[in-house]
Amino acid sequence: MMAILACRHFRDVGYNPSLWEYMDLGERCVTETEVHSLMNRGIRILRLTHAKINRDMHPPLEAPLLHPSPSPSKLTHLDLSGTAPEDPSVIAALLERCFKLEAVSLEQRVIDDRVCSALSCNVDLQYLNLTMCQGLSPDGIRAILQGCRRLLEVNMAWTNLEVEHVDAAIRFMPRGVRRLNLSGIREKNCLNDEDIMQLIMRCPRIVEVDLSDAPSITERSLKAMLHNLRYLKDLSVSRCYGIEPAALLLARGLRTLNVYGNITLEGVHMLREHLSEVSVNKSPFSTIAVPTHGEHVTSIWGHRTRDLY
Repeated sequence: MMAILACRHFRDVGYNPSLWEYMDLGERCVTETEVHSLMNRGIRILRLTHAKINRDMHPPLEAPLLHPSPSPSKLTHLDLSGTAPEDPSVIAALLERCFKLEAVSLEQRVIDDRVCSALSCNVDLQYLNLTMCQGLSPDGIRAILQGCRRLLEVNMAWTNLEVEHVDAAIRFMPRGVRRLNLSGIREKNCLNDEDIMQLIMRCPRIVEVDLSDAPSITERSLKAMLHNLRYLKDLSVSRCYGIEPAALLLARGLRTLNVYGNITLEGVHMLREHLSEVSVNKSPFSTIAVPTHGEHVTSIWGHRTRDLY
């Protein structure tokens, strides 16, 4: 940054957008000023997974020159999974400059309605990962889903959803959603058969859905999904103990079926024999809206974040 202050030529080079397409700052220690400076340079793909974003208690003298005014960011893909500190205002300040996001991950973050409001301004958002977020409110869910109507993949797994949260999620879920994760709703009657019926009517084009750990879901939901979701290929209902094991035999035509904890090991072998074309219990981890999975550690949502040399 100091080199940019040396002369106008260095500044032009430092702010050349072609040099700042992507950046990987995962597990690094950075300041708010540095992140905002990257945004001013036109960066589009930014990975900050488990990074520590420090507040500028005493902004450096060059800060006004590096970013004289907060302008709209060009970011399209942003991974903020597990970043610190927990104060949501740091993340909100970054997101309030973003209007072109197509994919964002806030996994393991503390968020609030201000963060949700900022997210709702990204009308082209397609991939949203909120896994294990804290602080998500019904109003926040409503704001995001009403503002981001082009969402294709949504992951709200293990976000402590209660009845009001589930109602908002299903009521306002964009109709074009293809992959949805609502796992981890362990409170009884928070997610039940009636909710699944509404979800089926709301999002008829779902290809993959994960409803694991919902104790109130029964075989009624299973049968309804298999019968009415014509595009459904991947289904996870692990530890949904309300589903009668015999009903799982109806899952012909699926590509994958995850029922971890529902039946015994012998039952799994029997299910694989009857559903020979279905991959049973082969996908223990969800990849819905997740930025990085498998061996693709140098990319987020298929876009590289570092040079391979």
